[in-house]
Order: sequence, then structure tokens, then C-alpha cells
Amino acid sequence: MSPAGDSLLAVWRESGEWWQDEPALEFIRRIDEKGILREDQRVLDASGGSFRSPENLVARLLRSRDDKVEHWCRPTPLPELPEFSGRRSPYSLLHLNSGYAFGRSAMMAESLALYPECQAYSAALLADPFSFCGAIEFAYRCRDSGIQPLIGATFEIEEGGELVLIARSKRGYRNLSRLISECHLDEPRLFPMCTWERMERHSEDVLCLTGGDCGPLNHLVARADFDRAELLLDRLVGLYGEGNVFVQIERSFLPWEMRVERQLLDLAERRRVTSVAGGPITHRRREHFPAQDMLVCVETLCAIDEVVGRKPLRHESQPEVLQAPRRALNGERFLRSPDELSKLFFDRPDLVRNTALVAERCDSDVLPWRTQLPLFCADEPELLRTLVSEKARELPRRPERAARLKMEIECILRNRLEGHFLVAWDMCRWAREHGIVLSGRGSVVDSAVAYCLGLSRIDAFEHNLHFDRFLPADGSKRPDIDIDFEARRREDVRGYLVGKYGDAHVATVAAVGTYGTRGIVREVGKVMGIPQESLSYLVKRLHGSVTPERLDVAIDSKPELRDSGIPKERFRWVFRLAELLMEVPRNLRSHSSGVVVSREPISDTVPVVHSGAEGVKILQWDKRSAKHFFDKFDVLCLRGNDVLSDTQDRVRIQSPDFSAEDLPLDDENVFRTMRAGELIGVPQSASPAMRQAH
Repeated sequence: MSPAGDSLLAVWRESGEWWQDEPALEFIRRIDEKGILREDQRVLDASGGSFRSPENLVARLLRSRDDKVEHWCRPTPLPELPEFSGRRSPYSLLHLNSGYAFGRSAMMAESLALYPECQAYSAALLADPFSFCGAIEFAYRCRDSGIQPLIGATFEIEEGGELVLIARSKRGYRNLSRLISECHLDEPRLFPMCTWERMERHSEDVLCLTGGDCGPLNHLVARADFDRAELLLDRLVGLYGEGNVFVQIERSFLPWEMRVERQLLDLAERRRVTSVAGGPITHRRREHFPAQDMLVCVETLCAIDEVVGRKPLRHESQPEVLQAPRRALNGERFLRSPDELSKLFFDRPDLVRNTALVAERCDSDVLPWRTQLPLFCADEPELLRTLVSEKARELPRRPERAARLKMEIECILRNRLEGHFLVAWDMCRWAREHGIVLSGRGSVVDSAVAYCLGLSRIDAFEHNLHFDRFLPADGSKRPDIDIDFEARRREDVRGYLVGKYGDAHVATVAAVGTYGTRGIVREVGKVMGIPQESLSYLVKRLHGSVTPERLDVAIDSKPELRDSGIPKERFRWVFRLAELLMEVPRNLRSHSSGVVVSREPISDTVPVVHSGAEGVKILQWDKRSAKHFFDKFDVLCLRGNDVLSDTQDRVRIQSPDFSAEDLPLDDENVFRTMRAGELIGVPQSASPAMRQAH
């Protein structure tokens, strides 16, 4: 508080050089009772934002590595944090960033709803930049915690600044998913950008927040460009509707904040637009700011002593705009509890109350329905029966086999999975017609129907394999059909699926690239300015949890570390921060095999983006999230099939009708171990031409 008679102009906080063990500072600019401009400062204690105790950086919840989670299952509970048992406020938390913001936050999407600070709210908004990557993980955790999940995304517009758009309904979700897809696919890879024309086409059932200090409205007001600020707000209201636009008032202790806030509130009142408390939230508590700051430095190629990184924020083909540094001035964008938020806005409690209006305008469930596979033919059940019967007639007739096939078909039809089998059958049929060697792997070999359809070389009936392992009778599991194709021809198979069902209806599942042990140590070390040779030594020799004592001994005993001129404290920060940033998402890449096919355009369900591989589009979901909404086909590759194909081609020079699939599985000579002077995998009855080719 300023003394009586003072005129308060600004209050702001700076984190200081935390890596040099500097404390956070608070500055107060005022005009005293004599009319003299004064600027005071004070050191903040731990409760006010000190970063002097890096040992207190608590470990965040790690992303689950369970790759076996099926589509009907919620992610497994994370027990590290206690369940919320306090009083839940009616307010909404606006707005969270997760690790899927790629370089802005180290908080895991599936962990957000488990934090006690978040659980005290009735609703919470996740709005990562141009991304729905964490929507499913976040939404399911929120529901389990009794929180209404608000699903949105942040969009940078051409003029600069970021708007936050929120789905009001399933239709609004679909519009945002389409919008995100266009912002990625119609712009250079890794440089998504939003235009007004795109927003206009996808504005139905969408709410708009102005983005806080990162938003274009704040930027215009800060530059005293009030006419353009008013035009911008009017344009947003005209696009989304008067009751669907909210001016975000962010209090993160920035130097210009008090002046901008007064003008924003005045503008919102004049234009009859509701103002709400909120802004981007990038880390859980103040003491976690060093990890968030380091993540920004790594992502933007910024040294710890620099303010602006070397990585371009826009592509050379996109409009140039003046952009603020990505690094934050302080650690105030942390996750406040409702009580902490109310104290921050003690003079304007209406702004906190208004956050509930955002949730009231949104449906409780905005996530899309499960997708359907393309309709393969007018009568899919009959086609499936016909294909299985044709193959069954070629096999030895036994009542038990007929009963087994009938049981499997009934189970498939009861669970309405015939389309899944037909898509897989057609894919394998096309591959065989084009000379591609293939083989089923995994649980698909447990199905006699799959054998009849050519998805597997193993006769499940003859080998007494259990169908329930592949497809339980109660429908609690989707079929997992994994097919190995020749490695050099796998993309041909994917290309066939795209050609048959359409580019908008086929995409590859994403794999989330994360920071690994050695990689993150190197990345953090580079930001800290530690020489490459010193980093290499540390990475190779220091494993697991590195205590200060072990680190001090290593530095003192190694001349290149001891005499490097790098303070010991920087080495300590490298390992503390590297531990916190382990497993934080770094990028999206193409999954090695997972392909989804949908009757509706995939971008109606999840955004589709470029991948690093040319011509390959990927979902913004990994296979854990994708299984909730899509049937996935694993188009795998096996180099052994390439070898088998080459051998088959050589044999066909003399025996044109030869097929590797015709090799008997019960002839031990086909699979016997090589001994001196013998051939592997060639039956004794083989023709001389085949033996010579092999």
C-alpha cells in the first residue's frame, strides 16, 4: 500500500536472475504528496515469489506410459495428490496452458484437474495454442474430479496477439477443430496462424476471450490506440455475439498493467461487454517459474542471459508484426486457488464472479461422438458372411469349425464391428494383388474369421487359440488388427487407404515426443551457457538423482569443469530443472503405424496437422486419446517380409506360381535351424529352381 496522499501509478514484479540466486523484487511507482515521482522496491519473500530455494521445486505428475489403455477406459488414477475435500467455489478457471502448449508450460494436461488449486473451481478451461492435444486427458480428469471441463484453444491472429476461443457445444467443438486444422494445414508447417476469414467461417457456438496481456486488445490499449481497440472489440462482438465475448483482465504484476486495466474496463463497459478475471496460467506455483522459464528458453533458442530467442516466431511468408518476448517478466502466471484469486481482485470481486458466466454458456459435454467407419457396402454383414464362407469351403469341413466361425461372426455383428474387419480385409486384398507380402501379428491370430479373411496366416481353430483374447463377447474391447507389410511398401498401403476413402478421412495417429534424460540435460545446459564438452562429460557420467554433494565432487575433481568459469550454481540448476522437465511434451510426430479411418472428415473430431514426413497428416491425439473416438488400424512393417518378398520373386523366375504364403506351416524343414551345408527355410521337397534361388 502507498502512503496516504500518494497517487499510485504502477506496481510490478520481476523475477530477477533466479539462476544467479537473485530474489524476486516488487517495484512501486507513485507520485507522493509533494508531486514528486518516486519508485520504491522491496525483496519478496517466498510467499511473494522468491525463487531462492530450488530444492523446494516439487515433482509434477508424470505422463502415464501405459500403451495398453483401451478406448473405453479412463486413464488410470494418479495417486500422488490427495483428493479435494474442501468447499468448491462457483468460479471458472480461465485459462490453463499444459505441456501441449509446447514450450509454454510444464504442467501435464492429465494432471491439471488433480491439483487442489484447480479442484476448488467448478469449471476450468484448457486453451493451448492451436491445439486440442490434451483435450481428452484434461476433460476426463475434470469429470472424475467433479469439474466442468471447458475446451478451447489459443489463436494468434495476423495482426499479432492471441485470442482464446471456447467450444460452447459439440457444434462449437467441431468448428474449433476445423479452425485449428485450417490454421495448421493452410500455413507453413510449425507456423500456424489464424485469419479473420477463417474465424468467420467457424464462429458458430463459440465463445471468445480477449486473451489477457497476450491478447490483441491489450496490445492496442497499451499503445494508446483506442480507436482500433474499439473497432477490434466491435468486430469480435459482431462475429461471436454480444453475450459471447469476454474481456479478460489479467493481473500478473506487469509495469503497464494498472493503466491498461482501467482503460479496458472502461472500454468494456461502454461497449456492454462482460469483463472477467483471467489470463494464461503456465505453471502451478510461483516456485515453479524457473522450470517454465527454462522451457521457454529451450523452445525459443534463448540463452539464460537473453530476453529474446533466436528462433523465428513467424515464417518469412507471413506478415511481420512486433511481438513481445516469450519469456515472462515474473512468475505471477501461476495457478491460483479461488481464495487467492479473490484476494488478487479484492477491489473488483465482480470480475471473479463473472467467470461463472463463461461456464454457464457452455454445455457440460462438448466432446464429439465416436466416429463411424466408412460404409463399405450396402449390406456389410452379408458381405462378411460371404467372404468367410468362401474361405471356409476350402478348409477341412468339421462341425466344430463351423460352430467356431458362427460364434465369432455373431460376436462381430452383435458389436457392429463388421466394417472394421472389411476395411482390414480390403487393405490386405489390395496389398496381395499388388505383390506385397504381409502377415498378421498379435491377438488378431486368435480369430478364425481373421484367418478366413486373410488377415492372419495362423488358423486359430486348428491351433485352439482363444477368440476372447482378441474380442471379448461383452464388447468391452475393440479389435486390435495389426498387419505387417513389407517396409518398403507400407506407404503404398497407406496411400491406398487415402485414395479409397479420401484425404480428409484418413490420417496417422500422433506420437508425442518428450524430453529425455540426456537430451534435456544438454538443452538446459546450452541455455545456461555451459560448454558442450562439459555437458558431454556430465551426461555420460552422472546418472539418476544427482545430489549437490556428488555434483560438487565431480566439478572439483574435473579440470574442464572446475576451470570452466561456470558457477557451480548453474550446474546445480541444470540437473534440478532437467529432472522437472523430463517427459514434458516437446513435439508431435507421426506414429510408426497407427492409421485411423473415419466416415466423417477427421477434422470434425480432432484437428489434423502436418507431420515431419512429406504428405503425411497426423491427428493431434496420441493413440491413448484416439482410441476413445476412432478405430485404429496398425499398418506395420517387418523387414523380414521384404526378405521373403525378394526370395519369392527369385523363385518365381523358375516357378511363376510360387507363393511364400503356400509354404506349409507344419513342415519342420521350412523352419529348421541351419547346419553346415544346409539351406534355411527350404523344404526338402522344394524344386531345384527354388533351392537355387534361395
